[in-house]
Amino acid sequence: PRAARALPSIFPNLLTMLSHLLSMLTVVRVAGRLVLEGKSLTDALDQILPKMPEIIKYNLIVYTPFDILCFGVIPPEMRGVANGGMSCAWNTYLSFRVHE
Repeated sequence: PRAARALPSIFPNLLTMLSHLLSMLTVVRVAGRLVLEGKSLTDALDQILPKMPEIIKYNLIVYTPFDILCFGVIPPEMRGVANGGMSCAWNTYLSFRVHE
């Protein structure tokens, strides 16, 4: 019974951890977009990989405080909206960084 009560609070945290994992897979998504734009896979990776350490650093800088705020202050019923807005902003940032 105790684990069943804890499940609703664990689920949002699990989703957040998965979103961080997916952000690490951004290189695959962005490389795919660049290939669809007509670049070779090698050129796409050459454009993305040098920027990845900085992108990962900013991911940690941005998402760590956001997660603390989200799970500490934002009511559970609003967390999906907050995470969606943050994901949109983060993907916009990634798009600008890759196309510099």
